[in-house]
Amino acid sequence: MLAVVFAVSLIGVRYEHPQVHFTVDLPKEWVVADPKDDPTGVILQRATDDRLTICSIHATQVGDMALADYVQAIAAASQGERGYTRLASGPVTLAGTVGHRLRFTQFIDEKGEFTKTVEERIVIIGGVGYVVRVEGFTPWFKKRSSDVAHLFDTFAVPAAPTAKAEPAPGQHAQPCPFNL
Repeated sequence: MLAVVFAVSLIGVRYEHPQVHFTVDLPKEWVVADPKDDPTGVILQRATDDRLTICSIHATQVGDMALADYVQAIAAASQGERGYTRLASGPVTLAGTVGHRLRFTQFIDEKGEFTKTVEERIVIIGGVGYVVRVEGFTPWFKKRSSDVAHLFDTFAVPAAPTAKAEPAPGQHAQPCPFNL
């Protein structure tokens, strides 16, 4: 079965979460890293990188939580890590909805000689908070920039709006009034 998934992934496929939380088109050579059903998300990886570049997507019920509060909670998990350096932060559109982008680096070794680059895109749709996180050893992450863009561009939520004139309850037109 895994060989079939691998073979199909060489031409690119659409991944649909088993509980229909979201879909994403896998770039060529990307596969599901752990085929076990996870009710909250999935981890994807480049088959040829042996986990040097991965994408995790998670959906969490957040109710009417404001996007700014959700972003702050997500950001807090990384900001205390060794070697954390913020590269970018600000509004972004994900799945046709105003969200927030965080990009940073962190050390991946004890001596602080190697870093990984992480890009997170965060959005709340229908009371569900979605975090699409792509990370990888910094040189590999840069080489995979088209894959990274493809993952963010094709992420979709069933019945997600294509344009948003008015923010939904719990969301704000300016997604985050602060820079993380």
